Amino acid sequence: MTIFDKVIRFINKGHGFENIMKNVKLIAAEKGRCWAEFKVTEEHLNYMNGLHGGYSATIVDKYTSAALHTIIDDDFMDVTVNLNMSYLKGAKLGDTVLIDSRSLKVGQNLAFLEAYLKNKQTNELLVYGSQLLFLVPPKERKS
Repeated sequence: MTIFDKVIRFINKGHGFENIMKNVKLIAAEKGRCWAEFKVTEEHLNYMNGLHGGYSATIVDKYTSAALHTIIDDDFMDVTVNLNMSYLKGAKLGDTVLIDSRSLKVGQNLAFLEAYLKNKQTNELLVYGSQLLFLVPPKERKS
């Protein structure tokens, strides 16, 4: 199985709330990193008609985890310990946003990850997010 296919399988495991990311398209994946994009539509807007910060945070959460899952075994689960967001510039209806997510360091119990959301047309940085995940190996899970 290719790394790209592994990431697609991880993303497709999402359900419930994660369905709000149905229009995010994975572009590429390699060990420790993945890229995706989406077009800002009405459902992504806040009351000021800009990209909603909660939507951006959800993308950072999911796609940094996707970058992590290019490295760790499929049997591992991950739990968010800390998610930090910096909103530098807004995106508006019709903009295409590129996502670049990376695994910075993966230890035995913790993973340090980051993501950059940029405007595809201007390459301007819109959002920077970092995440700390706790890794749960299969043998340590409680039934």
